[in-house]
Amino acid sequence: MWTDLVQKSVDTKANRFIVPAETCNEVTFLNNSQTATLSLPKFDPNLGTLRSVEIMTECMIMADVAEKEVKGNNYALMLSVDLTAQLPNQTQKVHQSSAKFNKTVQDEGMQENGFSETFKDSKQSNELITKNLDAFTGSGNLTIPLSVSGLINFKDQVSTITSNLKAKVCIKYNYE
Repeated sequence: MWTDLVQKSVDTKANRFIVPAETCNEVTFLNNSQTATLSLPKFDPNLGTLRSVEIMTECMIMADVAEKEVKGNNYALMLSVDLTAQLPNQTQKVHQSSAKFNKTVQDEGMQENGFSETFKDSKQSNELITKNLDAFTGSGNLTIPLSVSGLINFKDQVSTITSNLKAKVCIKYNYE
């Protein structure tokens, strides 16, 4: 979704170049009790003056669905997962993602023998930060605590549903 390209853009109001620098990190959550901390490099003030920070968060829900037998002609499942991120000196942000799975049962064999499939869906959100930029500047790394809720790991005699969330966070520093 975002590329690792570094490109120059012109700020036409001040007729100056803004140089973005971008870096990304990711983690996969397998259950709701799991937490993670992503580490991304801080902006080096020797490069220039930091004007804004762009945060891109991509959440990909992945799920495995297995049914030993299916009743009816249609099987539908909706997953809704929340990723909570805490950026330095910013309000806590919740990224909501959902994934829909629909399976049409076309014959008696599938109704009797069931099916097993994997599906995934992703959502991206972007945020532009122009205040409290000092927290993003300096040496070392930013630490971004993450947590997740809404993942399913379910199994009974006829159904098995497991889901996970792959979270990718990219940070782009716009400076001059």
